[in-house]
Amino acid sequence: MDSPGQAAAYVRDYLGVSLDVQQTTWRTVADALRGWRDSVENRGVFVFKHTFEQRDVSGFCLHDPEFPIIYVNNSTPETRQIFTILHELGHLLVGSSGITKVDDHFIAGLTGRARAIELFCNRFAAEVLLPAASLARLSLGAVVDETHIADIAAQFKVSREVVLRRYRDQRAVTRAGYEDMVLRWRAQDEARSGGEGGNYYATQGAYFGQRFLKLAFGRYYQGTITVERLADMLDVRPTNVFGLEPYMVEGR
Repeated sequence: MDSPGQAAAYVRDYLGVSLDVQQTTWRTVADALRGWRDSVENRGVFVFKHTFEQRDVSGFCLHDPEFPIIYVNNSTPETRQIFTILHELGHLLVGSSGITKVDDHFIAGLTGRARAIELFCNRFAAEVLLPAASLARLSLGAVVDETHIADIAAQFKVSREVVLRRYRDQRAVTRAGYEDMVLRWRAQDEARSGGEGGNYYATQGAYFGQRFLKLAFGRYYQGTITVERLADMLDVRPTNVFGLEPYMVEGR
Protein backbone atom coordinates (compact mmCIF):
# COMPACT_ATOMS: atom_id res chain seq x y z
CA MET A 1 0.00 0.00 0.00
CA ASP A 2 1.53 3.33 -1.07
CA SER A 3 1.44 6.31 1.26
CA PRO A 4 -1.80 8.32 1.01
CA GLY A 5 0.14 11.25 -0.46
CA GLN A 6 1.78 9.18 -3.20
CA ALA A 7 -1.47 7.44 -4.09
CA ALA A 8 -3.39 10.74 -4.15
CA ALA A 9 -0.91 12.42 -6.49
CA TYR A 10 -1.03 9.48 -8.89
CA VAL A 11 -4.83 9.22 -8.82
CA ARG A 12 -5.42 12.94 -9.32
CA ASP A 13 -3.18 12.79 -12.40
CA TYR A 14 -4.85 9.59 -13.63
CA LEU A 15 -8.30 11.11 -13.24
CA GLY A 16 -7.15 14.22 -15.09
CA VAL A 17 -8.31 16.66 -12.42
CA SER A 18 -5.89 19.55 -12.08
CA LEU A 19 -5.96 22.12 -9.30
CA ASP A 20 -6.97 24.72 -11.87
CA VAL A 21 -10.02 22.67 -12.87
CA GLN A 22 -10.98 22.12 -9.25
CA GLN A 23 -10.54 25.74 -8.18
CA THR A 24 -11.57 27.64 -11.32
CA THR A 25 -13.46 25.54 -13.88
CA TRP A 26 -15.74 23.99 -11.29
CA ARG A 27 -17.54 27.08 -10.02
CA THR A 28 -19.83 25.42 -7.47
CA VAL A 29 -19.86 22.39 -5.20
CA ALA A 30 -22.47 20.84 -7.52
CA ASP A 31 -20.02 21.27 -10.42
CA ALA A 32 -17.30 19.61 -8.36
CA LEU A 33 -19.52 16.67 -7.40
CA ARG A 34 -20.44 16.14 -11.05
CA GLY A 35 -16.82 16.54 -12.09
CA TRP A 36 -15.36 14.08 -9.59
CA ARG A 37 -18.13 11.57 -10.31
CA ASP A 38 -17.57 11.82 -14.07
CA SER A 39 -13.80 11.51 -13.74
CA VAL A 40 -14.13 8.33 -11.66
CA GLU A 41 -16.77 6.83 -13.96
CA ASN A 42 -14.67 7.63 -17.03
CA ARG A 43 -11.99 5.37 -15.53
CA GLY A 44 -14.37 2.42 -15.26
CA VAL A 45 -16.03 2.72 -11.84
CA PHE A 46 -19.79 3.27 -11.82
CA VAL A 47 -20.93 5.73 -9.14
CA PHE A 48 -24.57 5.32 -8.18
CA LYS A 49 -26.56 7.42 -5.73
CA HIS A 50 -29.58 6.71 -3.58
CA THR A 51 -31.18 7.94 -0.39
CA PHE A 52 -30.27 5.44 2.34
CA GLU A 53 -32.52 4.58 5.26
CA GLN A 54 -29.34 4.32 7.34
CA ARG A 55 -28.61 8.04 7.67
CA ASP A 56 -25.30 7.35 9.44
CA VAL A 57 -23.91 5.67 6.29
CA SER A 58 -22.33 7.96 3.70
CA GLY A 59 -21.79 5.26 1.10
CA PHE A 60 -20.19 1.96 0.27
CA CYS A 61 -18.24 0.25 -2.48
CA LEU A 62 -18.10 -3.26 -3.88
CA HIS A 63 -14.72 -4.34 -5.17
CA ASP A 64 -14.68 -6.42 -8.33
CA PRO A 65 -11.81 -6.73 -10.84
CA GLU A 66 -14.19 -6.09 -13.75
CA PHE A 67 -17.18 -4.16 -12.40
CA PRO A 68 -16.29 -2.17 -9.27
CA ILE A 69 -19.06 0.14 -8.05
CA ILE A 70 -19.48 2.97 -5.58
CA TYR A 71 -22.82 3.86 -3.96
CA VAL A 72 -23.32 7.28 -2.36
CA ASN A 73 -26.01 8.39 0.09
CA ASN A 74 -27.78 11.17 -1.79
CA SER A 75 -29.26 12.61 1.42
CA THR A 76 -25.84 13.72 2.69
CA PRO A 77 -24.46 17.18 1.76
CA GLU A 78 -22.81 17.40 -1.66
CA THR A 79 -19.40 18.05 -0.10
CA ARG A 80 -19.82 14.85 1.91
CA GLN A 81 -20.75 12.95 -1.26
CA ILE A 82 -17.53 14.13 -2.90
CA PHE A 83 -15.44 12.89 0.04
CA THR A 84 -17.34 9.59 0.01
CA ILE A 85 -16.57 8.99 -3.67
CA LEU A 86 -12.85 9.49 -3.05
CA HIS A 87 -12.85 7.48 0.18
CA GLU A 88 -14.54 4.55 -1.54
CA LEU A 89 -12.16 4.85 -4.48
CA GLY A 90 -9.37 4.38 -1.93
CA HIS A 91 -10.98 1.12 -0.87
CA LEU A 92 -11.14 -0.08 -4.46
CA LEU A 93 -7.48 0.81 -5.02
CA VAL A 94 -6.38 -1.45 -2.18
CA GLY A 95 -8.70 -4.25 -3.34
CA SER A 96 -11.25 -3.89 -0.59
CA SER A 97 -15.01 -3.41 -0.36
CA GLY A 98 -16.08 -1.01 2.35
CA ILE A 99 -18.70 1.15 4.03
CA THR A 100 -18.19 4.81 4.91
CA LYS A 101 -19.98 6.24 7.92
CA VAL A 102 -20.66 9.90 8.61
CA ASP A 103 -19.06 9.54 12.03
CA ASP A 104 -15.66 7.86 11.81
CA HIS A 105 -15.33 7.08 15.52
CA PHE A 106 -15.97 3.43 14.61
CA ILE A 107 -12.40 3.28 13.27
CA ALA A 108 -11.07 3.33 16.84
CA GLY A 109 -12.69 -0.06 17.40
CA LEU A 110 -11.02 -1.65 14.37
CA THR A 111 -7.72 -3.50 14.43
CA GLY A 112 -5.08 -4.71 11.99
CA ARG A 113 -5.63 -4.36 8.25
CA ALA A 114 -9.24 -3.16 8.59
CA ARG A 115 -8.12 -0.18 10.68
CA ALA A 116 -5.14 0.54 8.43
CA ILE A 117 -7.38 0.60 5.33
CA GLU A 118 -9.91 3.02 6.86
CA LEU A 119 -7.17 5.39 7.98
CA PHE A 120 -5.53 5.19 4.55
CA CYS A 121 -8.82 5.89 2.73
CA ASN A 122 -9.58 8.93 4.89
CA ARG A 123 -6.11 10.40 4.39
CA PHE A 124 -6.09 9.52 0.70
CA ALA A 125 -9.44 11.24 0.06
CA ALA A 126 -8.38 14.33 2.01
CA GLU A 127 -5.06 14.54 0.14
CA VAL A 128 -6.73 14.19 -3.27
CA LEU A 129 -9.21 16.95 -2.45
CA LEU A 130 -6.81 19.29 -0.68
CA PRO A 131 -3.13 18.51 -1.35
CA ALA A 132 -0.76 19.20 1.55
CA ALA A 133 1.40 21.52 -0.58
CA SER A 134 -1.62 23.69 -1.44
CA LEU A 135 -2.70 23.85 2.19
CA ALA A 136 0.80 24.80 3.30
CA ARG A 137 0.89 27.67 0.81
CA LEU A 138 -2.49 28.99 1.95
CA SER A 139 -1.57 28.63 5.62
CA LEU A 140 1.46 30.93 5.54
CA GLY A 141 0.83 33.72 8.01
CA ALA A 142 -2.84 32.75 8.36
CA VAL A 143 -4.86 32.48 11.55
CA VAL A 144 -6.53 29.08 11.53
CA ASP A 145 -10.05 30.09 12.50
CA GLU A 146 -13.48 29.27 11.09
CA THR A 147 -13.34 32.09 8.53
CA HIS A 148 -10.00 30.84 7.19
CA ILE A 149 -11.31 27.26 7.07
CA ALA A 150 -14.49 28.32 5.25
CA ASP A 151 -12.46 30.30 2.67
CA ILE A 152 -10.29 27.29 1.80
CA ALA A 153 -13.34 25.00 1.69
CA ALA A 154 -15.03 27.33 -0.78
CA GLN A 155 -11.92 27.59 -2.94
CA PHE A 156 -11.49 23.81 -3.25
CA LYS A 157 -15.23 22.94 -3.20
CA VAL A 158 -14.82 20.68 -0.18
CA SER A 159 -16.44 20.57 3.24
CA ARG A 160 -15.10 22.56 6.14
CA GLU A 161 -14.57 19.20 7.81
CA VAL A 162 -12.05 18.15 5.14
CA VAL A 163 -10.03 21.33 5.73
CA LEU A 164 -10.23 20.94 9.50
CA ARG A 165 -9.19 17.28 9.22
CA ARG A 166 -6.06 18.35 7.36
CA TYR A 167 -5.22 20.83 10.10
CA ARG A 168 -5.96 18.25 12.79
CA ASP A 169 -3.55 15.81 11.13
CA GLN A 170 -0.92 18.58 11.16
CA ARG A 171 -1.75 19.28 14.82
CA ALA A 172 -2.66 22.86 13.97
CA VAL A 173 -5.94 22.30 15.86
CA THR A 174 -6.55 20.10 18.87
CA ARG A 175 -8.63 16.94 18.67
CA ALA A 176 -11.11 18.48 21.11
CA GLY A 177 -11.41 21.59 18.94
CA TYR A 178 -11.88 19.42 15.87
CA GLU A 179 -14.64 17.36 17.51
CA ASP A 180 -16.47 20.46 18.74
CA MET A 181 -16.53 22.18 15.35
CA VAL A 182 -17.44 19.06 13.39
CA LEU A 183 -20.39 18.24 15.65
CA ARG A 184 -21.66 21.82 15.34
CA TRP A 185 -21.30 21.83 11.54
CA ARG A 186 -23.06 18.49 11.19
CA ALA A 187 -25.96 19.77 13.28
CA GLN A 188 -26.19 22.80 10.99
CA ASP A 189 -26.19 20.55 7.90
CA GLU A 190 -28.90 18.36 9.43
CA ALA A 191 -31.06 21.40 10.22
CA ARG A 192 -30.74 22.63 6.62
CA SER A 193 -31.53 19.30 5.01
CA GLY A 194 -35.12 18.77 3.93
CA GLY A 195 -37.17 16.12 2.20
CA GLU A 196 -36.18 14.84 -1.20
CA GLY A 197 -39.21 16.04 -3.17
CA GLY A 198 -38.56 17.60 -6.54
CA ASN A 199 -38.74 16.05 -9.98
CA TYR A 200 -38.96 12.25 -9.93
CA TYR A 201 -37.11 11.79 -13.21
CA ALA A 202 -34.36 14.24 -12.24
CA THR A 203 -33.87 12.36 -8.98
CA GLN A 204 -33.70 8.97 -10.70
CA GLY A 205 -31.35 10.42 -13.32
CA ALA A 206 -29.04 11.61 -10.56
CA TYR A 207 -29.19 8.21 -8.86
CA PHE A 208 -28.14 6.26 -11.96
CA GLY A 209 -25.74 8.80 -13.45
CA GLN A 210 -25.21 9.82 -17.06
CA ARG A 211 -22.74 7.07 -17.91
CA PHE A 212 -25.02 4.23 -16.81
CA LEU A 213 -28.04 5.77 -18.55
CA LYS A 214 -26.08 6.05 -21.80
CA LEU A 215 -25.05 2.41 -21.53
CA ALA A 216 -28.60 1.22 -20.79
CA PHE A 217 -30.32 3.31 -23.47
CA GLY A 218 -27.53 2.45 -25.90
CA ARG A 219 -28.34 -1.24 -25.62
CA TYR A 220 -32.01 -0.46 -26.27
CA TYR A 221 -31.19 1.68 -29.33
CA GLN A 222 -29.00 -1.13 -30.68
CA GLY A 223 -31.92 -3.55 -30.36
CA THR A 224 -30.17 -5.88 -27.91
CA ILE A 225 -32.77 -5.39 -25.17
CA THR A 226 -36.51 -4.69 -25.12
CA VAL A 227 -38.13 -1.66 -23.55
CA GLU A 228 -39.37 -3.98 -20.79
CA ARG A 229 -35.80 -5.08 -20.04
CA LEU A 230 -34.65 -1.46 -20.10
CA ALA A 231 -37.41 -0.57 -17.63
CA ASP A 232 -36.28 -3.43 -15.41
CA MET A 233 -32.68 -2.18 -15.48
CA LEU A 234 -33.84 1.33 -14.54
CA ASP A 235 -36.39 0.12 -11.97
CA VAL A 236 -39.28 2.02 -13.58
CA ARG A 237 -42.43 1.06 -15.45
CA PRO A 238 -42.07 0.68 -19.24
CA THR A 239 -44.38 3.68 -19.71
CA ASN A 240 -41.99 5.84 -17.64
CA VAL A 241 -38.72 4.81 -19.28
CA PHE A 242 -38.43 7.70 -21.69
CA GLY A 243 -38.91 10.28 -18.96
CA LEU A 244 -35.32 9.43 -18.01
CA GLU A 245 -33.97 9.88 -21.55
CA PRO A 246 -33.17 13.63 -21.23
CA TYR A 247 -30.94 12.91 -18.23
CA MET A 248 -28.85 10.56 -20.35
CA VAL A 249 -27.91 13.62 -22.43
CA GLU A 250 -27.90 16.38 -19.84
CA GLY A 251 -26.54 14.49 -16.87
CA ARG A 252 -26.78 15.76 -13.32
